[in-house]
Amino acid sequence: MTKNKHGKDPIVLPFLTLRNISTIQDQENNRKIYTGQISAFSILDLPSDENVREFLPEASPKRRSYTQVHREILETLENNDADFNVLNSGITVVAKSLSIDDNKKEMKLVGSSIINGSQTQGVIRDHYNNLSEDARNEFKGIVKFEIIVTGDPNLIAETSISRNYQNAVRLLSIEGRRGQFDELQNALDPGGQRGLKLQKSESDLSEDIIRTEKLLQILVTLIPKELWERTKPKTHYNKAYAYSMKSKCLKEFADAYEAAKNPEDSKHAELKELYQFYLDLVFDGYNLYQKWKHHQGFIGRNIRNGLKWEGRSIKEVSDGFVFPILAAYSNFITKVNDRWTLMIPSHLDENDLIGFIHQVYSDLSRANPQHMGKTESSYVFMESITRMYRRAIQAEGS
Repeated sequence: MTKNKHGKDPIVLPFLTLRNISTIQDQENNRKIYTGQISAFSILDLPSDENVREFLPEASPKRRSYTQVHREILETLENNDADFNVLNSGITVVAKSLSIDDNKKEMKLVGSSIINGSQTQGVIRDHYNNLSEDARNEFKGIVKFEIIVTGDPNLIAETSISRNYQNAVRLLSIEGRRGQFDELQNALDPGGQRGLKLQKSESDLSEDIIRTEKLLQILVTLIPKELWERTKPKTHYNKAYAYSMKSKCLKEFADAYEAAKNPEDSKHAELKELYQFYLDLVFDGYNLYQKWKHHQGFIGRNIRNGLKWEGRSIKEVSDGFVFPILAAYSNFITKVNDRWTLMIPSHLDENDLIGFIHQVYSDLSRANPQHMGKTESSYVFMESITRMYRRAIQAEGS
């Protein structure tokens, strides 16, 4: 996490109420969650480095006027400050660590950032700056807060994206309404002949609709290393985020779409190639996922977790197994006649892949499929196996 722009770290904040609401699942994932209430003016020094949305009037010199949301926040502060904590949804903060002094009713946050609520903070700051000293002392506004204490940067990023884009209309609905999934839908099912339909809105809840966010997670997992390095040159080659960060995968697709359609975009050429990858691989990627999601080769492997059964058959395999296996297939994706193509060697033994992922499950992931799906080493190991496999095939053919 970057140093906050206010230059204060740690930050000490007085609180009115504070409660630890962490669950066993939170403890198992090395995080804590607190909730409480704080005086509105006490949040002004909190940084917002990890937030995907800055305070909009401050972020853009051309946009000095408030939006309707800003006006409503300000109206409540001016006319009904005693009810602000009821009428406003509050803020969400992440921190690397938190310590509490119950006697002083203070909390000390290290590596903290607002990830949802920058608009609320920005309007409160403007209101504070416009008040006299006496009016500030009479102000009764209180803000609800949630603090997520974690050292996981992927969780921080995903939470920031999710919380911001779920406030009004989810990014899925926004991009669907803009037509950004139309070409992906046509590539998946040209002319509607296959009966495959993508979800384009959060209200599309039919069981037979393919979840677009899930599909994009699959495609990110399949990106070949050479394409990744051309289109994400400053990003560490690590696909583990695709397992759990669906909002990030969706946003990356939206960015690729926008750049591909705009020749003046500085990233037009490379992101156009990435966008074409999505279109070329969407059908094969979907089918590959479905195949492994219901693969019967996991029977008899002494796997205690991550398999759903229907009688003696496997009904569903956990994504924690499936996603690292999908990453292994990225070594078999190449360009043929200017089209990205999945070329699976005819003598690839799927049981070997199951054996290798079972080894990861047993040795590296504490026999926990969820942990395996989130761990970079799972993907590195599986890709290294098929990379050697590919080199062996190339050597035979030379």
